Amino acid sequence: MSVRLTVTDGRGGSEVDSRDVTIGNMRGRWSFIFTGTCSPNVPTVLPILTLAQAGSVVTGDLASPAAWCNVPAGQTGRFDPASPARISSTGAFSGARLKIGSYLDTFLDGQMDSTGRVITGTTRFQSNPTQSTFRMVKQ
Repeated sequence: MSVRLTVTDGRGGSEVDSRDVTIGNMRGRWSFIFTGTCSPNVPTVLPILTLAQAGSVVTGDLASPAAWCNVPAGQTGRFDPASPARISSTGAFSGARLKIGSYLDTFLDGQMDSTGRVITGTTRFQSNPTQSTFRMVKQ
């Protein structure tokens, strides 16, 4: 969304500026899936991230009711508090280190779409620098 501001000084002078902003927040439940590495092992019940947001900092937990990729059913995870995720005013989602169980750390960077309900981006695993893709959809 584009926001436009016009300021006038009362003596005939004025200034106009426009900025693109993304209106949305990260609070709530988001379905989550790696879109580039798991095919055909995509679960019928997607893992759910339950997120909180304080300013630009995003924290949260992951519940995985079904097996997906190499993650067993019932596995949990969380965003590493030592490396908090952030969301910018333009919807850039960055710096998230998602720790799944005791064996899988993945780093997520993405972009929220104009609806404020979908984030797509790239992920890389700590143990493997190859990038893949992910998608999060707000429930």
